[in-house]
Amino acid sequence: MLMPVGEDVRIPVDVVFPTLVPLRMVPGWITRRDGDVIHLELAEPTPVVSEGTRIILDGGRSQGERVLARTVGEASGARMVVSYESTSVSDQRASGRTSGLVDLGYRVIRDDEPELVRRWLEDGWALPDPRAWDRPEPEVEFSLSGLKFRDVPRCSVGERLLIEMLLPTTATVWRCTGRVRRVDEVEDGQQDVADEFVDLGEDVQDALIHYILHLSGVPR
Repeated sequence: MLMPVGEDVRIPVDVVFPTLVPLRMVPGWITRRDGDVIHLELAEPTPVVSEGTRIILDGGRSQGERVLARTVGEASGARMVVSYESTSVSDQRASGRTSGLVDLGYRVIRDDEPELVRRWLEDGWALPDPRAWDRPEPEVEFSLSGLKFRDVPRCSVGERLLIEMLLPTTATVWRCTGRVRRVDEVEDGQQDVADEFVDLGEDVQDALIHYILHLSGVPR
């Protein structure tokens, strides 16, 4: 994406907020670039996002590239400042679709087991009794801040979960932890579980972003 440095410009982009549930995409413009600092103007106000939130600047077919960046300072309103991270090729504009097939496994863990969680996340430790992992339906709604899945009743609001995810775009089984924030009873005795990510490494974030962008090319 051609962005002259130190000049006022008006380059059209879609500003994608992958951390919001559902994912939010707002039309906007790059108005200036000073080194790695990019100034944006949005077509409509956006929800407040904290400093360091990852966003995607999608240039679509006209620009041919996507830029991954992070917000500088707390962002709200119609103007934002972000810091450039990387660029990737864009085949078409990213859509707001945030649901897809995920081979998901989870199990409830007690809050008084921090060492177990650390060993599982950092050392790749295999927990005993693999049968204790629950496998919900594979259609999952997700973002960088959390996910929602459907399963038979197994967990309650406030419980902490160990989560394993195998995405169609990678052969790696990604590990993270989450906290159950909402449980809704649905038909057939099942429940929709909304989980907020707690320990989510940047490598897992990158994998989720890649999958979100992959889904943007799937025909509806």
